[in-house]
Amino acid sequence: MSKENLANAVALSQSMYAQFLKPGESLKAFVMNDLHLMKTRYGFNAVLLETAFESILEHKPQIVIIPGDINHTKDATYESVKAQFGWFLTRVSALPFIIHIYIAPGNHDWCIEHTLHSLHHFEDKSKFPKVTVVASSLMITEKVGLMGYARTLERFNENLDSLNMDTIKVLFGHFALNEFELGTGYEEVDLWCDASIFEKLSSLVKIYSGHWHKYQVKKMNGIEITYLGSPATVDHGEANQIKYFGIFDFDTFEMELIETGLTMHKSYKIDVGDPLPEIPEGEYQMGVETVVCIRGTEEQLAGYKTPSGYRGIITTEVIKSDSKRETIDAFSGANGIVNAYMDKKENDIRERLKVAYGDKISESEMVELLDKWRTFGRRIALDTGA
Repeated sequence: MSKENLANAVALSQSMYAQFLKPGESLKAFVMNDLHLMKTRYGFNAVLLETAFESILEHKPQIVIIPGDINHTKDATYESVKAQFGWFLTRVSALPFIIHIYIAPGNHDWCIEHTLHSLHHFEDKSKFPKVTVVASSLMITEKVGLMGYARTLERFNENLDSLNMDTIKVLFGHFALNEFELGTGYEEVDLWCDASIFEKLSSLVKIYSGHWHKYQVKKMNGIEITYLGSPATVDHGEANQIKYFGIFDFDTFEMELIETGLTMHKSYKIDVGDPLPEIPEGEYQMGVETVVCIRGTEEQLAGYKTPSGYRGIITTEVIKSDSKRETIDAFSGANGIVNAYMDKKENDIRERLKVAYGDKISESEMVELLDKWRTFGRRIALDTGA
């Protein structure tokens, strides 16, 4: 079978891939999920995709698997984002060692749930002959499957029934499982499943999933479940997290972690009088956002002045005389980190609304829209070590 025909085949046996491997070489896949490409982060999108491309060049996998949330905006597809990701797929497809690329929609990739997803642009085989978009489910080999995001149990079971329940050992997907940490600053409101929903797959031993942004591993119902996490921090709810790509081995079912270096949000907590953490020029130029929470008594903080030109966002936390801490206003402690960040973003949103609506929107309507945005996008308080 030619590589071109192999690239278009479905439910391939691993032996079919073997003809393209060197003696003693294992079939491997490069894995990343939760890219959350945004129109407003065009420059960073390029950094993320180039970092992924360089990692693929270095590790030379034969397969690429991307289990969901390529896009960040749920109800729109932007030409700039489509072009960036399309160019990434084209470049990866052209690499001589790449056999195929599998991508599945995550919850952020569905424009109309289970009717229209924002990855349909990449289903055109004349443009992307090595790409398969898996909206429901697919067996990549006889032991490894991939499933798209399902918002309801009914849809999930439909996808599950399309897999080979007798042979599957490993399942990639985009699952919102209970008992895991979200790992970002958003609150999850659509939890409805746990590991028991995979009981039909009696031979299943491992799950590698997108959706939760923090890397974590748990064994539940006899299945080892790994959330690889996002390859770059999305907001300050992910501050200081180390981010990864993965290299999956089809023989051992193990995943090698590759640090991406894309921790774009950092937070620190220091006492009044301590030196402010230095922000390296390279991090600043790359767009890393740094928040520093300064602790002290009311008297100490009243006399504190942030050095001119400091590039970080400063928040404060008051410590009472008995050393018990309390948050005294919207800019104190962990919530202060979150709120200061949101205030910074609110100004940008206000300007966009003015551009979009001009005189058609009143100040009261503007305030109402911004209040809704804050309610919807409310970040959870950060664990900053208090």
